[in-house]
Amino acid sequence: MKPEYYITQLRDAFLRNDYEAQTEIAKKLLYYEESGTVTNDMVMESLMDFINGDVDMVYKDIKIRVINGKMSDDEISATVDQMIEQHPDKEFKSLTFTIVDGENLDVDYSYDSVPIQRIRRITGYLVGTLERFNNAKRAEVNDRVKHSLYL
Repeated sequence: MKPEYYITQLRDAFLRNDYEAQTEIAKKLLYYEESGTVTNDMVMESLMDFINGDVDMVYKDIKIRVINGKMSDDEISATVDQMIEQHPDKEFKSLTFTIVDGENLDVDYSYDSVPIQRIRRITGYLVGTLERFNNAKRAEVNDRVKHSLYL
């Protein structure tokens, strides 16, 4: 199982006031925390968002809210996967699905742009930064003639 599943289960256990389930799920999340996949802050933030009514679920580190109806977890995950596939250049932070007329779905989202690393061909090498160049290669880069592009 993925950590998102256990976080959802933990929220459900909190809603039911099921302390035994909370303890068991917390033990499973501890395994993910030890492996570095989940932090305690992530779990607490997810729980607080859920308690404050800001989030219905978290899927792939995306906060998801459904308004004006219900969607199953499978419908939500399929819709999110489709959005991620259609927009690979965006890193979604939150999604709000509003069900309109029982069939149509309005989507409101916020995202971070995925940072683009510049890769250049310098002195015959494809590089992003010059960190690994020795002094001779750095001097060669500094002595290059840079041409500008006129449009």
